Amino acid sequence: MTVALPPVPRGATVNPRLVRVSGDLVSPLGGPTQRITRLGSRYAADVELPTLDADCAARWIGAALQAEAEGATLSLVMPQMVDLKPMLGAALTGTGAAGSNAVTYVGPDPKPGMWFSFVAGGRHYLHLVTAVNVAGHSLKVSPLLRVAMPAATALEYLAPVLEGFAEETTWSLEFFKFVGHRITITENA
Repeated sequence: MTVALPPVPRGATVNPRLVRVSGDLVSPLGGPTQRITRLGSRYAADVELPTLDADCAARWIGAALQAEAEGATLSLVMPQMVDLKPMLGAALTGTGAAGSNAVTYVGPDPKPGMWFSFVAGGRHYLHLVTAVNVAGHSLKVSPLLRVAMPAATALEYLAPVLEGFAEETTWSLEFFKFVGHRITITENA
Protein backbone atom coordinates (compact mmCIF):
# COMPACT_ATOMS: atom_id res chain seq x y z
CA MET A 1 0.00 0.00 0.00
CA THR A 2 1.10 3.54 -0.72
CA VAL A 3 0.12 6.69 1.14
CA ALA A 4 0.14 9.80 -1.06
CA LEU A 5 1.70 12.97 0.30
CA PRO A 6 -0.17 16.23 -0.41
CA PRO A 7 1.08 18.44 -3.25
CA VAL A 8 4.32 20.28 -2.46
CA PRO A 9 3.31 23.78 -1.27
CA ARG A 10 4.81 27.01 -2.55
CA GLY A 11 8.03 27.88 -0.74
CA ALA A 12 9.03 24.25 -0.17
CA THR A 13 12.37 22.87 -1.32
CA VAL A 14 12.74 19.41 -2.81
CA ASN A 15 16.34 18.21 -2.95
CA PRO A 16 16.61 15.00 -5.00
CA ARG A 17 19.75 12.88 -4.91
CA LEU A 18 20.96 9.68 -6.49
CA VAL A 19 21.59 6.82 -4.06
CA ARG A 20 24.32 4.77 -5.77
CA VAL A 21 24.82 1.08 -5.16
CA SER A 22 27.77 0.89 -7.55
CA GLY A 23 31.30 0.89 -6.27
CA ASP A 24 34.70 2.14 -7.33
CA LEU A 25 37.58 -0.25 -7.82
CA VAL A 26 40.74 1.67 -6.97
CA SER A 27 44.00 0.23 -8.24
CA PRO A 28 46.52 -0.31 -5.44
CA LEU A 29 49.32 0.21 -7.98
CA GLY A 30 48.26 3.66 -9.23
CA GLY A 31 46.22 2.54 -12.26
CA PRO A 32 42.90 4.08 -13.27
CA THR A 33 39.89 3.79 -11.01
CA GLN A 34 37.07 1.69 -12.46
CA ARG A 35 33.44 2.28 -11.63
CA ILE A 36 31.52 -0.97 -11.14
CA THR A 37 27.93 -0.18 -12.12
CA ARG A 38 25.31 -2.32 -10.44
CA LEU A 39 21.58 -2.54 -10.82
CA GLY A 40 19.74 -0.91 -7.94
CA SER A 41 20.71 2.75 -7.80
CA ARG A 42 17.66 4.86 -6.97
CA TYR A 43 16.53 8.32 -5.95
CA ALA A 44 15.87 9.93 -2.61
CA ALA A 45 14.44 13.37 -1.89
CA ASP A 46 14.76 15.66 1.11
CA VAL A 47 11.65 17.83 1.36
CA GLU A 48 11.75 20.94 3.53
CA LEU A 49 8.44 22.70 3.97
CA PRO A 50 7.86 26.37 4.78
CA THR A 51 5.76 27.49 7.74
CA LEU A 52 2.42 25.75 7.30
CA ASP A 53 -1.06 26.38 8.58
CA ALA A 54 -2.42 23.70 10.87
CA ASP A 55 -4.58 21.97 8.22
CA CYS A 56 -1.79 21.65 5.66
CA ALA A 57 0.72 20.54 8.29
CA ALA A 58 -1.72 17.95 9.62
CA ARG A 59 -2.06 16.40 6.15
CA TRP A 60 1.74 16.17 5.70
CA ILE A 61 2.45 14.85 9.19
CA GLY A 62 -0.57 12.55 9.10
CA ALA A 63 0.43 10.96 5.76
CA ALA A 64 3.99 10.32 6.92
CA LEU A 65 2.93 8.85 10.25
CA GLN A 66 0.15 6.76 8.67
CA ALA A 67 2.70 5.20 6.30
CA GLU A 68 5.03 4.53 9.23
CA ALA A 69 2.30 2.89 11.31
CA GLU A 70 1.16 0.69 8.41
CA GLY A 71 4.61 -0.16 7.05
CA ALA A 72 3.51 1.44 3.78
CA THR A 73 5.45 3.48 1.28
CA LEU A 74 4.91 7.19 0.69
CA SER A 75 4.43 8.68 -2.76
CA LEU A 76 5.67 12.16 -3.59
CA VAL A 77 4.96 13.92 -6.88
CA MET A 78 8.34 15.26 -7.99
CA PRO A 79 8.35 18.85 -9.23
CA GLN A 80 9.56 19.09 -12.83
CA MET A 81 12.65 21.16 -13.61
CA VAL A 82 11.82 21.75 -17.28
CA ASP A 83 8.93 23.39 -19.14
CA LEU A 84 6.42 20.74 -20.20
CA LYS A 85 3.95 23.02 -22.03
CA PRO A 86 4.81 21.65 -25.51
CA MET A 87 4.08 18.12 -24.25
CA LEU A 88 0.80 18.76 -22.41
CA GLY A 89 -2.14 16.55 -23.29
CA ALA A 90 -0.11 13.90 -25.09
CA ALA A 91 0.52 10.37 -23.88
CA LEU A 92 4.12 9.17 -23.62
CA THR A 93 4.88 5.46 -23.65
CA GLY A 94 8.12 3.53 -23.66
CA THR A 95 9.87 0.20 -23.55
CA GLY A 96 13.23 -0.83 -22.09
CA ALA A 97 15.17 -3.77 -20.70
CA ALA A 98 16.07 -4.15 -17.03
CA GLY A 99 19.69 -3.16 -16.42
CA SER A 100 19.72 -0.75 -19.36
CA ASN A 101 19.76 3.03 -19.43
CA ALA A 102 18.03 3.15 -22.85
CA VAL A 103 14.30 3.62 -23.38
CA THR A 104 12.54 3.65 -26.74
CA TYR A 105 9.56 6.01 -26.63
CA VAL A 106 6.42 6.92 -28.56
CA GLY A 107 4.79 10.29 -28.11
CA PRO A 108 6.00 13.86 -27.63
CA ASP A 109 9.72 14.48 -27.42
CA PRO A 110 10.96 14.55 -23.80
CA LYS A 111 13.69 16.92 -22.66
CA PRO A 112 16.89 16.20 -20.77
CA GLY A 113 16.31 16.95 -17.09
CA MET A 114 12.70 15.73 -17.19
CA TRP A 115 11.46 13.34 -14.51
CA PHE A 116 9.18 10.45 -15.39
CA SER A 117 7.91 7.44 -13.52
CA PHE A 118 6.27 4.21 -14.54
CA VAL A 119 4.46 1.50 -12.65
CA ALA A 120 5.61 -2.14 -12.63
CA GLY A 121 4.32 -4.73 -10.20
CA GLY A 122 2.23 -2.09 -8.46
CA ARG A 123 5.26 0.08 -7.62
CA HIS A 124 6.41 3.42 -9.07
CA TYR A 125 9.94 3.71 -10.47
CA LEU A 126 11.37 7.23 -10.89
CA HIS A 127 13.89 8.11 -13.60
CA LEU A 128 15.48 11.24 -15.04
CA VAL A 129 15.97 11.78 -18.78
CA THR A 130 19.67 12.48 -19.38
CA ALA A 131 19.74 12.58 -23.21
CA VAL A 132 17.26 12.38 -26.09
CA ASN A 133 17.73 11.07 -29.63
CA VAL A 134 14.64 12.52 -31.32
CA ALA A 135 15.37 10.88 -34.69
CA GLY A 136 15.68 7.44 -33.10
CA HIS A 137 12.90 7.98 -30.55
CA SER A 138 15.21 6.86 -27.76
CA LEU A 139 16.15 8.23 -24.36
CA LYS A 140 19.05 7.75 -22.00
CA VAL A 141 17.91 7.66 -18.40
CA SER A 142 19.37 7.59 -14.91
CA PRO A 143 19.54 5.33 -12.99
CA LEU A 144 19.59 2.01 -14.86
CA LEU A 145 16.13 0.49 -15.27
CA ARG A 146 15.59 -1.76 -12.25
CA VAL A 147 12.75 -3.68 -13.90
CA ALA A 148 11.78 -4.32 -17.52
CA MET A 149 9.36 -1.95 -19.21
CA PRO A 150 7.10 -3.99 -21.50
CA ALA A 151 6.02 -2.41 -24.79
CA ALA A 152 3.72 0.61 -24.43
CA THR A 153 4.40 1.20 -20.72
CA ALA A 154 2.90 4.56 -19.73
CA LEU A 155 5.57 7.10 -18.76
CA GLU A 156 4.09 9.56 -16.25
CA TYR A 157 5.73 12.93 -16.81
CA LEU A 158 3.02 15.35 -15.64
CA ALA A 159 3.03 13.97 -12.08
CA PRO A 160 6.10 11.72 -11.79
CA VAL A 161 6.10 9.80 -8.52
CA LEU A 162 8.93 8.98 -6.14
CA GLU A 163 7.70 6.07 -4.00
CA GLY A 164 9.58 4.87 -0.98
CA PHE A 165 9.94 4.81 2.76
CA ALA A 166 10.40 7.86 4.96
CA GLU A 167 13.81 7.88 6.56
CA GLU A 168 13.08 10.88 8.70
CA THR A 169 10.04 12.94 9.60
CA THR A 170 10.48 15.95 11.85
CA TRP A 171 8.40 18.99 12.71
CA SER A 172 8.26 21.69 15.33
CA LEU A 173 5.81 24.23 16.67
CA GLU A 174 6.50 27.90 17.20
CA PHE A 175 3.78 30.27 18.38
CA PHE A 176 1.16 27.68 17.36
CA LYS A 177 2.44 27.49 13.78
CA PHE A 178 4.12 24.48 12.24
CA VAL A 179 7.67 25.36 11.23
CA GLY A 180 10.70 23.35 10.23
CA HIS A 181 8.78 20.37 8.83
CA ARG A 182 11.18 18.05 6.99
CA ILE A 183 10.83 14.59 5.47
CA THR A 184 13.28 12.35 3.61
CA ILE A 185 12.00 9.66 1.24
CA THR A 186 14.14 6.99 -0.43
CA GLU A 187 12.91 4.69 -3.17
CA ASN A 188 12.81 1.14 -1.92
CA ALA A 189 13.14 -0.78 -5.16
